[in-house]
Amino acid sequence: MKKRRLLLIGLAIVSLLALGVYDSTTHVVRGKLRGEAFFDGRPTSWWRAELLRWRIDLDFEDNKFAANKDEELLITQSFFRERTTIEKFADRWLPIWKLNDFSNQAPAIIQGDPNAAQVLRELADDDSQMTREFVELGLWRIENWR
Repeated sequence: MKKRRLLLIGLAIVSLLALGVYDSTTHVVRGKLRGEAFFDGRPTSWWRAELLRWRIDLDFEDNKFAANKDEELLITQSFFRERTTIEKFADRWLPIWKLNDFSNQAPAIIQGDPNAAQVLRELADDDSQMTREFVELGLWRIENWR
């Protein structure tokens, strides 16, 4: 009986640890508990952390056709994503376990999918200026790319 109890306690501890590791990478459990909006299987809290890893590089050129000669024309926008510690580890030690390569593609949440609108609205008041700029771009794309 005592062995059975210890086995159950050990199993419960391992289960809680596994759930904690799963939640630390996906935020799904805490998102469900907090009633957050979801997009692409991930809650708002996960998208908040994900957008903090992204950078955008905008290239402008003088707009020769603008009425106001000081106006500039956006030529290109490039997106860059910092890899997570797990991704860096996998790149170095598990080269056959190829993780996503996000080179120069925008984060999925700002690519104009109307299903992302609720998460973007929840992120609109975020503390990070960069996150708010991504939200603005994502909502603009949803409204104008239909």
